[in-house]
Amino acid sequence: MNFGKNVACACIVGLCLTMVGCADNPGAWPAEKAASYVKEALIEQGVEVTEISLTPKADGGFEGKAKESSGETLKLIITQDAANRRLTWDAKGDRGSFLDGSYELK
Repeated sequence: MNFGKNVACACIVGLCLTMVGCADNPGAWPAEKAASYVKEALIEQGVEVTEISLTPKADGGFEGKAKESSGETLKLIITQDAANRRLTWDAKGDRGSFLDGSYELK
């Protein structure tokens, strides 16, 4: 009987770990988490971001704008690939700047 309980527990733990792994998949992040990641990445690149707004794209991912403390507005395009557990982003400034980045779980 204990063997059956151990197998059931192992299955439940495995299922929980799988579900947690999916929740961290950047290819399936909701807008709030994607915006938070991109904001942090921009700050790491020296851009003082004051706000980010995103809307879902019809083909997946997000588009939106980020505002800098200097007054520049960045147009954001965020692409998500759930199968490859990857998020990529481009930020094009209205004054000619261009930044990009990505995040991938291996």
